[in-house]
Amino acid sequence: MALRFEPIRKLPPIPTILAIYIAIQAFAITGGFFPLDDPQELFRVKTLDSWWHIFGVDCYGLFRPVKNLFFALFSAVPSDMTWLCRVMAIAVGCVSLFPVLALFRRIFRDERQALFAAAVWMLAPTLVSSVAWLSCVNIQAMCALGALTIVLHDKAFDGDSCSPRVVFAAAVTLFLSLVSYESAVVVGPLVVVFDFYLRPRRFLTKRAIGTYCFYASITLIYLVLREKIGSNSSLNGSFVDATRIDMMFASAYFTCQHFCIWLNPFGKMSPFGAYSPGMVSTSLLASCWAVVFGLVVLAFALRRRCPIIAFGIAFALVSFLPVSNVLGFGNGPYGDYYMGLPSVGLATVTVFLCKSALAVRGRARNLGFAIAITLIVSRVFAVGEAARWAWLWADGARACKAGMAAFPSAFWNYIQYAEICYETGRFVEMHECRDKLEVQLGADSEHLVLIYQYCALEAMNIKRNADLAMQNLDKALQVDKKGVWHRNTRFYRGCVFEDLLGDDKSAEAEYRAAVEGKWSVDTPAAADRLARLLAIRGELDEAESLWVRAVKLRPDDPDIQHNLLVLKRSKSINH
Repeated sequence: MALRFEPIRKLPPIPTILAIYIAIQAFAITGGFFPLDDPQELFRVKTLDSWWHIFGVDCYGLFRPVKNLFFALFSAVPSDMTWLCRVMAIAVGCVSLFPVLALFRRIFRDERQALFAAAVWMLAPTLVSSVAWLSCVNIQAMCALGALTIVLHDKAFDGDSCSPRVVFAAAVTLFLSLVSYESAVVVGPLVVVFDFYLRPRRFLTKRAIGTYCFYASITLIYLVLREKIGSNSSLNGSFVDATRIDMMFASAYFTCQHFCIWLNPFGKMSPFGAYSPGMVSTSLLASCWAVVFGLVVLAFALRRRCPIIAFGIAFALVSFLPVSNVLGFGNGPYGDYYMGLPSVGLATVTVFLCKSALAVRGRARNLGFAIAITLIVSRVFAVGEAARWAWLWADGARACKAGMAAFPSAFWNYIQYAEICYETGRFVEMHECRDKLEVQLGADSEHLVLIYQYCALEAMNIKRNADLAMQNLDKALQVDKKGVWHRNTRFYRGCVFEDLLGDDKSAEAEYRAAVEGKWSVDTPAAADRLARLLAIRGELDEAESLWVRAVKLRPDDPDIQHNLLVLKRSKSINH
């Protein structure tokens, strides 16, 4: 008697994909761990003077208005319900399924293959951080809007003539994708790639060329607007002593690394990556360039014989270009959230290979069947790995430990873990992180600023040793050549002077240095300290102005609120 799986066959595919996706992401729902980007951006949004300023740069000076908008919504969530932020992010992820599925329907023109490809795309581990890391939700939105742009473009040419309304709608979604995340600059070229491989009769017709130029003008307007607003064009994050030439030469390596992690994600989860010249051998870098050039040749050679495979390869390569560091902008060098758009191409190739392998006849049938089963099983196991990644993201210590295991040279994993160790009282492990980084980067590396600050905090708050605290803070000032963490160091110095040495005059000077200029995440704490010194001395007006500003930026801080309230009562009584 044959086994029947009617209940499974009758499961509605889209709700099933969404249910699995929600179940995976549910492991990451927590209010306990948010990487550095998240509180920085939340602070940035709270400092905006008006809603109009949302249409500006984010906390790192990058033009991402949609990210600012998401965080404006996140900032409205009560501090004891921060898990709601990730629930909102999961909702964005669920919505993203529909435009991506619509794109796969246009690619395959087969419902089952499109559903399979959408599931492979959505349930990949490399999309977990786009929800777990709130600062990546806008990337998920960009992927959805970029896919919708291609779908609308293709729909505009469904009839005998081109529909201007649908083309205009595609231009709108293109612009929205651009202001979500700058990697969307490739969406216009991806439209051309789509037509070149899958709609060759349309490609280079007058109407098609007109729409390409229209999309190019939208992208150009975005780039000009981005420049006028003053957006950064380079982050140079997680690179050690790497010049732009070094990054450009390593771009093929980064491309191969990300594609391989998408194919084989097991044990590769990491919040951060890192790269320094010499870390990867010249022969391996050259081999990666050979692989990338081989893929380019393959994408061109297969355009007629196997257009979907060629399209998938070309789509993955083109969509990864902005984050590949081919222009040396210092993106990454590793971030699984970079794989949102490229994985559309990789999912296309995977599903088509499965279909082709199962269709093989004759002597090669067993081999084809084995290939198909291998691909399917690997993707099924990848769903379990995605759930593990989400579980890791729910706890900072777990996430950073996984990152240190996957990328031992990724120094930011150690820095993030050192902060967690300080906050949880694991000081021996914190010092181990410092020692490893001093060996790996050198004791005078600017990347050690935060480690020295954590050691100073331990000396100040736990050991109550002013000399040791000052030694670490002096090291922090010495290596902080760019002055990125200068304010925090000056604030901590003020705390040492006030709490351990009883030198209020020196403490006031340090606090004033910490609150000068544009405020950062920790500036309200320095303002609170400075205001208390001023209030004790009777300078109530300046103290009040500092507390008012601090409360505006830290409305959830009960100490600052209490101090301001006491001051106001005191002033009212005196009057």
